[in-house]
Amino acid sequence: MMSFRVAYYKVHHPLEFYSVYFTVRADLFDVSLAAGGAERVLETIRELERASAKMTDSEKGRNKDIVTILEVVYEMNMRGIELLPVDLYKSDATKFLVEDGALRPPFNSIPGVGNNAAEALAENRTGQVFHTIEEFRAVTKANSGVIAAMEKCGCFEGLDKSAQISLFSFE
Repeated sequence: MMSFRVAYYKVHHPLEFYSVYFTVRADLFDVSLAAGGAERVLETIRELERASAKMTDSEKGRNKDIVTILEVVYEMNMRGIELLPVDLYKSDATKFLVEDGALRPPFNSIPGVGNNAAEALAENRTGQVFHTIEEFRAVTKANSGVIAAMEKCGCFEGLDKSAQISLFSFE
């Protein structure tokens, strides 16, 4: 009976289905692997499957779980549902959000950002407008590892590193 319910939601409420599916499996979800559209995700799946031959048994198990999640991301993309980027102002700490016919990943989907750091980011950013990465770090009290992971995922696009300007940058 449960499989009928899952199938019903997958067909009739796909955004909500994928949101819950990925939220429940957030510890394995890696936004850096899942972003970029269907073709990029498919290529990542192929790379992970090729790399599996050189892995230990424990690594193979985790790799298989990641491939399963990426296959669901690929399916979602093929159904026309986009994965939006992580957003400093809109992303939740741990839940995938439905937004304008797409899914917004949470902070903990960024590799290197755990649940505690994600909760702290979401809590401390409330009501803030950030102009620099330095300001974001001071307000949210994020450590350098979290900042580096967020920077690698493109979370700080449009923000300067610091409020300092170079004397020679004006022309």
